[in-house]
Amino acid sequence: MPDIEIRFDGERLGREIASAARLIASGLPKAMDRALLVLERRVKDRHLSGPTGSTSLRARSARLRDSITSRLTIEAGVPVGTVGTKVIYGRTHEFGGTIRPRRGRFLTVPLPAALTPAGVGRFTARELINNPEQAGFTGTWIAKSIIFGRRGRTQRSRPVPLFVLKRSIKLPARPFLLTSLIGARQEIEAIFGEELARGLEFGGEGA
Repeated sequence: MPDIEIRFDGERLGREIASAARLIASGLPKAMDRALLVLERRVKDRHLSGPTGSTSLRARSARLRDSITSRLTIEAGVPVGTVGTKVIYGRTHEFGGTIRPRRGRFLTVPLPAALTPAGVGRFTARELINNPEQAGFTGTWIAKSIIFGRRGRTQRSRPVPLFVLKRSIKLPARPFLLTSLIGARQEIEAIFGEELARGLEFGGEGA
């Protein structure tokens, strides 16, 4: 009877697998770098450029947004990517938490009259109390946990509420990092998939 013989060349297959593995390993840092850029851009553009929502924040001073960076390291030959911030309140926004005064008894929460149109404080409560004239007021006083500024020299001058005194403030979690990672997952997987396919395509002998 005619026969068809199939032989398995294990040695050659091993060489091709090893070659593909080397190509894939050499391309992983490049893929990780691309993935980090995708994630960093998504965090900044979609979750730290406003408006404030359940997973996003308005960029008032842009300090948090500008602090977002990515870092690629190699640990035991494996690329490890990190996207994050060193701004201390970034963690509180991501996970939620309670803010309490470090010094003194109260937090001073600025009201609209103490903010710029962008929502940034025009001055601190301490600056206002120490030098009300510099902030455009003739004096200050506190009533019912509110710091008021006075314009004019008489008691009838209309008071301007500037700060609310709070013993603590509870901030909800707004997971801008985690939500960005979930949203970028498919794009990141595609980046690594491309690198894997490239390694397999060119890993064989004669390629």
